[in-house]
Amino acid sequence: MEKIRINKYISDAGFCSRREADQLIVDERVTINGVLAAMGAKVSLEDKVRIDGEILHFPKIISFLFAYFHKYVHLCAMNHSVT
Repeated sequence: MEKIRINKYISDAGFCSRREADQLIVDERVTINGVLAAMGAKVSLEDKVRIDGEILHFPKIISFLFAYFHKYVHLCAMNHSVT
């Protein structure tokens, strides 16, 4: 599975913005699998990310739908003929 930076993971989960996630990491409020998160750390969907001791739930369906629609739009754009 693809790994992404921790601040993007937190942001994509809808918890806060990337900049705010960076501040949470600096304030040592974020852990990955029980270990304090470092700036720039990478995580996957299988990792347990906690903020202030509470598990951050990442909606897996959103990543699937994004990939599906991204490919669909790309294919539609390729099949469009210009006359």
